[in-house]
Amino acid sequence: MRTWMMAVLSVCDVTIHFGWHMILNKVSFDLEQQDRVGLVGANGVGKSTLLNIIVGALEPDRGTVRIGQEARLGYLRQVQRYPDDMAIEGVISAITSELTELEQRIRQLEIEMANKKDAELDGLFQEYGDLSERFERLGGYDYEHRLEIITAGLHIDHFSRDRQWGTLSGGEQARWGLAGLLLSQPDVLLLDEPTNHLDVTSLEWLEDYLQGYRGAILVVSHDRHFLNRTVNRIIEIDEHHRGAVAYSGNYESYRAAKALERQQRFAAYTAQQEEIRSLRAAVSVTARRNDNYRTHTDNDKFIVNFKKSQHEQTVSKRVQEAKTRLERLLADPIPPPPEDLTFKAPLAGDYAGFRIPIRVEQITKGYDDRLVIDNISFEIRTDSRVLLVGENGAGKTTLLDILAGLTKPDKGSVLRNPGLKVGYLQQSDHLPDEWDGLTMFEAYCHGIEAPRDALQAQVIRTGLFRYTDFDKPVDSLSSGELRKLFIGRMIAMRPHVFILDEPTNHVSLDVIDGLEQALRMFSGAVIAASHDRYFISHFEGEIWEISGGQLIRKP
Repeated sequence: MRTWMMAVLSVCDVTIHFGWHMILNKVSFDLEQQDRVGLVGANGVGKSTLLNIIVGALEPDRGTVRIGQEARLGYLRQVQRYPDDMAIEGVISAITSELTELEQRIRQLEIEMANKKDAELDGLFQEYGDLSERFERLGGYDYEHRLEIITAGLHIDHFSRDRQWGTLSGGEQARWGLAGLLLSQPDVLLLDEPTNHLDVTSLEWLEDYLQGYRGAILVVSHDRHFLNRTVNRIIEIDEHHRGAVAYSGNYESYRAAKALERQQRFAAYTAQQEEIRSLRAAVSVTARRNDNYRTHTDNDKFIVNFKKSQHEQTVSKRVQEAKTRLERLLADPIPPPPEDLTFKAPLAGDYAGFRIPIRVEQITKGYDDRLVIDNISFEIRTDSRVLLVGENGAGKTTLLDILAGLTKPDKGSVLRNPGLKVGYLQQSDHLPDEWDGLTMFEAYCHGIEAPRDALQAQVIRTGLFRYTDFDKPVDSLSSGELRKLFIGRMIAMRPHVFILDEPTNHVSLDVIDGLEQALRMFSGAVIAASHDRYFISHFEGEIWEISGGQLIRKP
């Protein structure tokens, strides 16, 4: 039995609406010391909203959040917002503010104690001892050593801490934010998509680090391999009822339990529907038999009437029993299992004349004094399946931008077949200026020439959105919903070639599974860059690594 007295965090009946739309409904769970919990659910169900409620950034309509005595929360948001002119050192100090304040007070006490007489030292000694003990418990005395370990693990140890925050990429900011949070060692670690900007070696380092973490962890992630290695419990925010459902074990255990649960619910629903059909048929057939009852040729009127009466009583009893049972079933029906939003769109295009859609000849590209692509050549054929891997900053996104025609190489050429349509899913989900003030569906339709009814049907067929999502303001969409919008628009183009930069980022687990299956069935070319090890291990095609500006084809 899990009790709040043992919990470092307790969420009880948390409910919140945005306008008329219910986001969370009576969400309850608790975290104990050493708990490792993955928070999952469809895009837009309120996972990030729940984290913001836990840290006090949002007030729920109903319900409570209780933090254990002296427990400290640490929250990694998906986007790190600090002033552009702030140095990295200042950001780290802001994240680890308690350590910074403790150190400043300890230094101040040391100065005061050096200038006080013995009779005045008792109170200062007591405060100094208490603060020093807490400073040590929070890792203050080995701060620099731990910072070196963490920044090396996240591959950001080469940055000068005097560098301004605004000069960093979004991925670099995310890694520095994570570094600061790990350095602060909170009792409850709240992580919102911590793996999105990590390469494979950094991911493996983070998994090892979290396995030895002394506090509780609540993590929102769509990285299946990460969840398998780091959590011992899954809490799902149900997209239909908006409540929390807990499952023991890691992601694979959760997935198996969900499949069994759905199978059992469908079996129970099917069995009840079959019984309802049988009872209705029995009532109808039995009643007709009673109406069609014919006496036999017995000349004894008394016997004939007695047999008829006995038959009618038997039939009437059977009909009444069937009606009673039927009424009970109809009064308390088992609902059909709800349909989750799952990507199910076929990917199609017209490939006539596109045997070699893209040819790359001796391209070179650099930024500042660093070459990221150095004199590489290759062909993308109609049936090419290419997965780009490499460390952060190796040049994967640059190469994809060049293939999609968004960036020009410094040298060399990219030849594209005339009429070639490229569907490009970029890693950055920045809202175009022309979408300002649009709804989700209006943004989906923007620039696509097709009848509105056809586009509505197309959106629903993809399984990415429901009709109830159509009128959501596009600027209110979650990161995952926005990612799905870009995926849907890309599909609507019916491209000949798909270019995908980190396609699994932000997207819910069911949608990822459906997208991967659709890509396997797609008969055109696919070029993808990913750090998602589950995606990599199930990718059917060639693996090309970018390293030192060169393209290395893996066996």
